[in-house]
Amino acid sequence: MTKETKKMVKMAAFAEFREGGVSMLNSLKLPFKVEDTWESVQKAADYVAMHANKPGEHGTAIMAAAMWMHGYLEHKTMQKVCAAADLIESDDAAKKSAAK
Repeated sequence: MTKETKKMVKMAAFAEFREGGVSMLNSLKLPFKVEDTWESVQKAADYVAMHANKPGEHGTAIMAAAMWMHGYLEHKTMQKVCAAADLIESDDAAKKSAAK
């Protein structure tokens, strides 16, 4: 498997984690639609913490937010790793070009 394929597979998995977290939060039937953003997931977790009155609501919200956060952080990490790799590659290319 190439580096690019691995990166694509990982990024797709991270997106699925985020989508799964959002879906779980939306399954709680909150008075607003939860979106795939930091602010929306935080708002949903805050709302559930203050208004949950059915068994499983707190647990679902905690697990959903954790699932979303895992995908979010992994995605951010992958972006930083790719940016660093691109920087290193361009630096190496510049050094090789200067050596000619």
